[in-house]
Formats: sequence, C-alpha cells, structure tokens
Amino acid sequence: MKAIIIFAVSIWASNAFAGEWIYSLYSMPESSSESGFWNIYLNDANNAAEVPGLNGSAYFCVREKFHCIDSEVLRFAVPREGHLAAGQEWVFKGIKYTCASKTKLSLMGLEHEVWLIEGVRAKHDYANYLYSAKYGLIAFTMIQDASFQEGEFYLLSSKKGFAALEDYRGRQPSGAGQ
Repeated sequence: MKAIIIFAVSIWASNAFAGEWIYSLYSMPESSSESGFWNIYLNDANNAAEVPGLNGSAYFCVREKFHCIDSEVLRFAVPREGHLAAGQEWVFKGIKYTCASKTKLSLMGLEHEVWLIEGVRAKHDYANYLYSAKYGLIAFTMIQDASFQEGEFYLLSSKKGFAALEDYRGRQPSGAGQ
C-alpha cells in the first residue's frame, strides 16, 4: 500500500546542547482516513532512542573518530572532524557511508548547504541522510526493500540535529557511550 507522506514540524522545543533531538514523520495512507504522526526522540544523556511503542537504548559515540548513534531506531555516523568531500566513504558498525553530493536545501525560507549521504548495510537495507556540519542531521529516509522506493522520511523538528559540529566543540555528549 502506497502512502502519501506529509511532513510536519512538531511544536516541541528541544535543547540541542543537552543532547536531545526530535525527528518527525507524518503519514496518511491513500486508501484510508487513518493517519499517524511519529516522532523519534534521541537523548544522549540517558542513552535513549524512542518512538511510540518502542523505547530502546542507544549507543552514542564519544571517543571514536565519528559522531554516531547506533540503535534499533536509527543508525548514523559522520566523521568527527566534519570535513566531507564528494565520493568520501567510511564504514561504521557494518554500514558503508558515501558522500554522494553536496546541494542546497531550502526549508522554511532558509537555504542550507547539505550533503546527501548514502548508507548501505545490505543489498536491500539502506538509508539516505541529509547532513550539514552547521545543523547536523537534518533528515533521513530508511528503506528496507529496494523495490519500495518511498521509504519513511523523517525531518528534523529541533533547532539543531544530531552531530551539529558547533554543539560538540569543547563538549562531549553527556554520559553517552563512555
């Protein structure tokens, strides 16, 4: 069943410096009046990655050469130094990441320079990420089956996303993955 994806920004204030990030998805099936609103809540202070009905632990990198999160909900890693280049590749926890291209993203009247990063773990299990060194992880799409091209698209609802470099300069995520 195809779904029409409508993006919504939740009106929940998050404190990125405290290590809290929210990503939102709003989906409305074409053949039904049912709709759903899902948030993914990440918090490095209590090593949590939560969605309604699934609360789990998360590993946040602290001492590795990557900013990363590894959980059942989201897996993402980006080099800590923040210098990315087209074609650059790295592997973290079995996922091969590739900087596919740099582009401009216009969102809510602001233009952001972002990298499209592809993450591949298996032939039919991959994800695409939009990442900015200044704003962190802005959005991601998780696709479990290559024949289903739409996937689930999650959009940042917080002011800054996970791994925004200016949030991490001079600070390590509190308590996480040590």
